Amino acid sequence: MIKLQPFAVFLDRDGTIIEDRGSITDNSQVEFLPGVFEALRKLQKHFLLFIVTNQNPACITDSQVANVNEFVREQLG
Repeated sequence: MIKLQPFAVFLDRDGTIIEDRGSITDNSQVEFLPGVFEALRKLQKHFLLFIVTNQNPACITDSQVANVNEFVREQLG
């Protein structure tokens, strides 16, 4: 039997999962895009999902990025 490797989808956090509001420094600024939860559930049936983000270190701290990312992960869980 042939073992198939799973495919992965990489999604940008800002503008794809949540509203793109520039440097989001606090969880209260996070607004999920309409339909994103259902869309991700459908994708997850067939693909490994990865959410990526690139943030300007001059505008946001590593701690703020980590806190917002954890909040997004919890909401999607």
